[in-house]
Amino acid sequence: MNTIKNTGFSLLEALIATVIVSIALLGIAALQLNTQKVNRQSLFHTRAILASHDILERMRANETGTLAGDYNNIEAEEIRSCYTTAGCSASQMAKNDLYEWGGDSPNSIVAGLAGGSGKVCIDSIPDDGTPTAPKCDGIGVVYAIKVWWRDSNADVQRIITTAAFK
Repeated sequence: MNTIKNTGFSLLEALIATVIVSIALLGIAALQLNTQKVNRQSLFHTRAILASHDILERMRANETGTLAGDYNNIEAEEIRSCYTTAGCSASQMAKNDLYEWGGDSPNSIVAGLAGGSGKVCIDSIPDDGTPTAPKCDGIGVVYAIKVWWRDSNADVQRIITTAAFK
């Protein structure tokens, strides 16, 4: 009787199964990394929207300053009297709001974005400009809130919100 031994066949099956499982696990890991990247982009997009709505609410609360144009393309400045019971003027409140929103404050809302910057101005063409040159023309009555940040690919992203108060 002639017997043929089939040795090593189970070892080959195990090796092939290990390779297939390894490829599947690499695919799952790549999917997980891509999901984290998209979630991070979504987080920054949401933060930018919240930042634009935050300054809009500050402007609504300071109606006198908003209607006087005190938020239009001004430099942010911390006004300490705005934090006391003595208070501050509408113009000073606007400067302080912009300081807390996008100025040099360590707790600035826009600073919470990667490479974040923001600008509030009256602009007839709000969908233009860059973080270094926001292009605010001062024409019209529509305020443009422009927020920029860098996504995980280091590409500049932006959100533009507009509001008219008159």
